[in-house]
Amino acid sequence: MQPNPNPRAYQAIDPKDKTRRDSLELRLKDGRRYWLKHTDRHLMALSPDQTALTLSFYSMSVVIRGRNLAEVATAIDGRNTPHLCEYDAGKWDMPTDAKEPVIESMALYQPKADEDEGQGANKEQAESRARH
Repeated sequence: MQPNPNPRAYQAIDPKDKTRRDSLELRLKDGRRYWLKHTDRHLMALSPDQTALTLSFYSMSVVIRGRNLAEVATAIDGRNTPHLCEYDAGKWDMPTDAKEPVIESMALYQPKADEDEGQGANKEQAESRARH
């Protein structure tokens, strides 16, 4: 993935930043942002067709849906991307290269406060979906 000089070009990750990071910023298209520590990540799973990526952190789980997510997984695993950015058609042009990764949605699952009191495994879902 090469840096794109077009300011309206979407990029799921920052391809030119190869600095090893301690945290990862999730940028949702609705404006919410989350910062997660890589040291809190204990599981990452990529679907065989590269359209789903699941990250499990101690504080939450993140389900990423899109296309060509293997490059995103590699950047996360190497801790060399500062952020993951959800695609927003109102802000950016869709990449014309079919090989470019695109994050169409990120769903965040956090335990409810009462889970610590042993009241079940209910999950609160904060979901943001890209509309086509």
